[in-house]
Amino acid sequence: MVDTTPSLAGLPPAIEDPARAPAVVLEPVDAAGVAGFPAARERWLEDFRRHIYGHAPEDGWRLDARSDRRAAVWGGHAWREEIVVDLATERGSRSWRILVHRPALPGPVPVLLGLNFAGNHTTTPDPWPTLTPAWVPVREAEGSPGGKAREADRGILARRWPFAELVGAGFAVATVYSGEIEPDRPDGWRDGLRPLFPDADPDRAPADAWGTLAVWAFGLRRSLDALLAVAPWADPARLAVVGHSRMGKSALWAAAQDPRIAAVLANDSGCTGAAIARRRMGERQVHLNARFPHWCCRASRAFDEREADLPVDQHQLLACIAPRIVHVASAEQDLWADPDGELLACVHAGPAWTLHGEPGFGPVPDPVPLDRTIGGRIRYHRRPGPHDLTATDWHRFLGTLRDHGW
Repeated sequence: MVDTTPSLAGLPPAIEDPARAPAVVLEPVDAAGVAGFPAARERWLEDFRRHIYGHAPEDGWRLDARSDRRAAVWGGHAWREEIVVDLATERGSRSWRILVHRPALPGPVPVLLGLNFAGNHTTTPDPWPTLTPAWVPVREAEGSPGGKAREADRGILARRWPFAELVGAGFAVATVYSGEIEPDRPDGWRDGLRPLFPDADPDRAPADAWGTLAVWAFGLRRSLDALLAVAPWADPARLAVVGHSRMGKSALWAAAQDPRIAAVLANDSGCTGAAIARRRMGERQVHLNARFPHWCCRASRAFDEREADLPVDQHQLLACIAPRIVHVASAEQDLWADPDGELLACVHAGPAWTLHGEPGFGPVPDPVPLDRTIGGRIRYHRRPGPHDLTATDWHRFLGTLRDHGW
């Protein structure tokens, strides 16, 4: 896909040579011990809210959900369903749709929930899912001009959503178009959830008001609310969130805040995802804030080119999810997302699991293998190839979940 976001011209050059990565000193996640860990976790979460993602509303809304459409698929072995979610406040309401594919079983079944980039209709070539009424981005590589959803765009990103294989493995798969939560544009806040709450305009809101990554994470959590309310087949003990790239950033942030999420599968999430910020490799906060100024809170701009001054780093984000399942994935050629930095975060987060009596990360083979997953209850894999969500990634994610009894 051709990148239509602002270029890197005039910004500090990206560093992609590992030999140029600075040595980093990271705060140990187990320094406070078992008794002190809950307080340390709350401190880290608040620092991430204040300096990276922004504060999301904690109350003040009403949520309604209903199953709107359902049809048997694949010879009656599965159900396809659309769940409509309505979120309302005293300022108005917004709606979005969850597209579900699930085994034709009474339940309970594990659920994989993830945001998609361009509309539920792009995740399958089948003409059944409702075309999104929301703005959609340009997908030049897939031949989509963006703007308004088209019938011709059905299935253009189906390669990232192998529904039949996942359902065949016993999982329900639910996806939501991120643009129905908030469009991925600097002015997207106008057409998303933020106008339902005070301080909607990010230019006038407090510097630590939520950015788009936090809005998407909020949407993931409210979608979980909806599923648990209307889906008796969903196993509340086996709820996972999955995300690729920017959606991986939001998946991690959602899981860090929400203990109902039993597993998070984050693919190529990079800066403000799983990659250590202090390494200054690939995309850094200065690049992200210039090219995607809506993603993080305004306060994050104070740390452009000052990563060493951040009060937290991404290994602490992963540690906030302990002792639940975390699987971080990288691609060998995706230097922009800093695969080594994502691995380093797993290594330094590992003691949080050990502190809870769970398997930590363990030793790292040298060289890092490209043909298998490594780690304990926090895991990592790196595959050959570029930035993408592939069948290999899904295969390894499912392997991790099966290893933990899903």
